[in-house]
Amino acid sequence: MNVLILEDDHSSQYFLQEIFEHRGDKTCVFEKAERALEHYQQEFYELLMVDVQLPGMDGLEFCRRIRALPQGEQSVILVLTAVIPPQNLKLVLDAGADDYLTKPIDFDLLNVRIDIAERLIQQRLTKAQMDTALRHEKERYQAVINQSADCIFLVEVETGKILEANQAFRRLLGYTVEDIAGLTLYDFVAHPPADIQQKIDYLLQHGSLFLGERQYRKKDETLISLEVNASRITYMGKQVLSVISRDITARKQSEEQLRKLSSALQHAADLIMITDREGRIEYVNPAFSAHTGYTLEDVQGQTGDFLKSNLHDEAFFQRLWETILQGKPFFDTFINRKKNGELYYEERSINPIFNEEGVITHFVATGRDVTKQREAEEELRRSEARFRAILDNNLQSIVLVDIDRRIQAFNKMANDRSILLFGKRLEKGVSIYDYIPPKSHKAFTIYFKRALRGETVIVEGTVDSPHGKSPLWFEFNYVPALTDEEKLTGVCFFALEITERKQMEIELQHAKEQAEMANLAKSEFLANMSHELRTPLNAILGYTQILNRDRSLGGKQQNSIQVIHRSAEHLLMIIEDMLDLSKIESRKMELNPSDFNLPHFLKNIVEIERVRATHRDIQLIYRVTSPLPQMVYADEKRLRQILLNLLTNAIKFTIEGKVVFTVGYVSPQRIRFEVEDTGIGIPMEHLNDIFLPFHQLRQNQIRSDGTGLGLAICQRLVRLMGGKLYVSSRVNQGSKFWFEIHLPESAHSNVLTTPKDPQIIGYRGKPCPVLIVDDQEESRALLRDMLLPLKFEITEAKHGQDALDLLKTYHPQLILLDLMMPVLDGFKTAQAIRQQDEFKDVTIIAVSAGAFPHIRERSLAAGCDAFLSMPVQMDQLLDQLRRHLQLDWIYESDVAMALPPEPETPMHMPPAEILRRLYEQVLIGDVDSIERHLMTLSTEDPALQPFVDKMIQWLEDFCLDEIQDFLETLLETHRDT
Repeated sequence: MNVLILEDDHSSQYFLQEIFEHRGDKTCVFEKAERALEHYQQEFYELLMVDVQLPGMDGLEFCRRIRALPQGEQSVILVLTAVIPPQNLKLVLDAGADDYLTKPIDFDLLNVRIDIAERLIQQRLTKAQMDTALRHEKERYQAVINQSADCIFLVEVETGKILEANQAFRRLLGYTVEDIAGLTLYDFVAHPPADIQQKIDYLLQHGSLFLGERQYRKKDETLISLEVNASRITYMGKQVLSVISRDITARKQSEEQLRKLSSALQHAADLIMITDREGRIEYVNPAFSAHTGYTLEDVQGQTGDFLKSNLHDEAFFQRLWETILQGKPFFDTFINRKKNGELYYEERSINPIFNEEGVITHFVATGRDVTKQREAEEELRRSEARFRAILDNNLQSIVLVDIDRRIQAFNKMANDRSILLFGKRLEKGVSIYDYIPPKSHKAFTIYFKRALRGETVIVEGTVDSPHGKSPLWFEFNYVPALTDEEKLTGVCFFALEITERKQMEIELQHAKEQAEMANLAKSEFLANMSHELRTPLNAILGYTQILNRDRSLGGKQQNSIQVIHRSAEHLLMIIEDMLDLSKIESRKMELNPSDFNLPHFLKNIVEIERVRATHRDIQLIYRVTSPLPQMVYADEKRLRQILLNLLTNAIKFTIEGKVVFTVGYVSPQRIRFEVEDTGIGIPMEHLNDIFLPFHQLRQNQIRSDGTGLGLAICQRLVRLMGGKLYVSSRVNQGSKFWFEIHLPESAHSNVLTTPKDPQIIGYRGKPCPVLIVDDQEESRALLRDMLLPLKFEITEAKHGQDALDLLKTYHPQLILLDLMMPVLDGFKTAQAIRQQDEFKDVTIIAVSAGAFPHIRERSLAAGCDAFLSMPVQMDQLLDQLRRHLQLDWIYESDVAMALPPEPETPMHMPPAEILRRLYEQVLIGDVDSIERHLMTLSTEDPALQPFVDKMIQWLEDFCLDEIQDFLETLLETHRDT
């Protein structure tokens, strides 16, 4: 018995559960009526134990709602309450409870109540079953009488009340179902016979009576004559009269009906043939003649042998005659022959015709041509055979299992696997669990249930090998098996052996691990190489920066320093390229977008590359095809790397002519960069190779220096930025590289780029004590030489322990700390310094040749405030000092402003012809020609140097509008004079 307990008191819950579970009943406990009501609608409970006092909905309201449900009348409800006043007992019973128990619950009384409840449940179940049986009986009777063409109605013997009337009765007399409910026999029988009671008594005694013709009164008061039969039947458990009435009008119209029937035969689409008892043809309809080619005159009096194709044996026709002579219909498919000799398939039904004495007098054969259908069926059989062949040749084991986990179908591979693995064949109707190892039953059940819920489940697992070898790996698929109407019939189980694939995956994993080890070794090598190369480059680039600040050096010396600086930067670029390639290949390269000034960014790139172009006597043309925003948001460093690589390559591989750098938007926020040259070009067969790492184009005209990494990195960086790098080229005519990337305008588009600060010569305030910690003398010397001219106080330490010893008596404001040192490295040194309270506020800047991001992150985690990679850029070093030490720099310009101004001398101007030529070059934007022209002027006439310097300064800032205005003013002055 299923028992629902609705009780919020835990002790009562436990007591009731113990009682019912000891009896072997199934219980379900709820503390809130709302949740119990929801659950009851999903699962039926015979007995409900309900507490009256509950939070939210009380027990009485719960009882009322249970009784309102369709299944609620079947359950027995016992109410649990404290001592109940007599006046409240009526409320309990009115709410729908069958009985009640007072608390505390008496054990013996509870058992008595449960026994009473069980008997009451059984009584209600019996009554429900009887009601169901009666309802089914009524439904069966109604189904029978409603299909009858005769008027049938049931009459209650004592009252003459109409109990039921079929559709034919209501239709013929014009009554509705509602009308029938209030009718008696005497409401529509026009002239009841005087002896009607005697006739009823006769019916009750003998069971049936033919009443002959009677007149019924329709609802519209018109009369109709019917032939009436009555009989006694049992209906809904009691004796009633069943009256069957037939409209005599139909009999009177039989001749007309026969005529219509003959017409129907004439126009029927089926092939109809009527024979006598011996099979001689008396009639064939036009459809038969049209289809077979035989007219009635051709076949009348003959048997049907003329249709035989001789493809049926004698046993077929013997069975036919045995069947129809027994008075039974015969149905089969005949292969017949038309008059023209053509064969066709005919589905034919042969039925005997009986006379009034029940003797067979004729046979009627009705057929239809099913040739096309048979051909379709044959094609379906062939398709099924092909499908079966596909299944049986499938490498997967396929088994169809019904909802009860019994095998319904399987292919050959599944059967062969079963014999191999389990030593027995698959059999239909057998449980699938008979073929699954017991240890796998639980997992199979879980996946099977998921598939029954409509989910396709794919899992991998092993099956023990029958030969004691390693387990066999399989991929198992559990797929819901659905009919065309989307009805679930079971689960289709697929199993494919993947042992070889698994072994290959293991081998691939091993190979991957080896590759990762090799990649780790490569990364360690690159890190070490980077560190070793950056250390000497730090000294070279550091001292070139220091020498560049020395105003006492001459122009030739400055040029030599620039050559050293560019060469060192070239080496640094090679190192950066190799590190970038390593990051890209390991997928650790990430973009770091920020806001930057696009016009100034492009101007700086063009200035850098114009120096290279000038040295090679190549013209560099910069074109902007659309207005550019002031500020954009992107990775400035990576975009500069791409453009410098492309422009450097274009200049390097151009012997003479020009390089054109074009920039412009092709759609909103999507910009196109294009570099085109008139160089040596690239052979078609090498166009794909140029993007391979370490590939260098071999040409006789050009010495190919560099690492061969530039284009490989460019291609990967462009892809990382959401674009694609394209190339087109023709040998000895030039090449063109271009790409498009998303370059949105920055939200800070109104930010202006500040002009570059003049040279820093010191700072305001007291001298700042600085501790430089580095095991390399050269590195310490470089930092010392960078900072001493700016009035910093320098103290040095050779390693971390040396620094910690110095800090016992020395308190610097700034510590420049190398990370890779003997004795005690920079990471541990920073941690040790931060552990001392007096040095918690000292600024520590890590300076390291290790340029990998994880080294920077590790240094910051150890306690450093900032990180500088070698080679140290002085601008970056000074910017970090300004930030962390809050320094107020003293610039060279500040000193110059304090000096008395020199008297201004008038500027000497070139002739009007030269001004006009310069003005024309400005109008077409030919910057290279303007620059060459100005250099010629300063050589030919040194007095024009101030004019040339002013113009060059504007050119360097790309201020062509200012040049144009200036030249227009000068030309206007010439015209006035």
